Amino acid sequence: MKIFDLSQDLNQDCSFWPFYPPFEVKYIKRKSEHGVNAQYIQTSNHMGTHLDAPRHFVTKGKTIDQIPINPHTTVNWMLKNVSGASTACPGGYDTAAAYSQLVNASDVPVGQPVIDLFTCADMTGTTSPLPPGRYLTWIDITNSNNTLKYASSLSAIVDLTVTDKT
Repeated sequence: MKIFDLSQDLNQDCSFWPFYPPFEVKYIKRKSEHGVNAQYIQTSNHMGTHLDAPRHFVTKGKTIDQIPINPHTTVNWMLKNVSGASTACPGGYDTAAAYSQLVNASDVPVGQPVIDLFTCADMTGTTSPLPPGRYLTWIDITNSNNTLKYASSLSAIVDLTVTDKT
């Protein structure tokens, strides 16, 4: 796997989220006076290069230390009724099954799909680590043992042959 460093330098010129305090650095010791330079740094966690864990948006979402570095996908789902309004998961269908089906260069499925099960009401989840490749992905809303299906999402190809394609 090839890793791309997208990091920004952390300094006063770094962009920060609007209405949050900007990056600030103060010298608390100077080499000329104290024999060493020491600094106090104050910053928001929403500036420069950072990664928001699912917990940032979802109460029971994973924290950043719970997300593997290996390639994976983060899946989100929302159920809507016929008028387009968001609706809760239907009674008896409490599971979102996220499918990741490896496909070849012609998008023909290869082998069996990886199926990750999530609590439907969470509306998000992070799949198991996946080997680099191209995957046909979709979500089914099912019962807890994944034997009855309520609904399926449209499918999409996700390319995990490089670290990040977002």
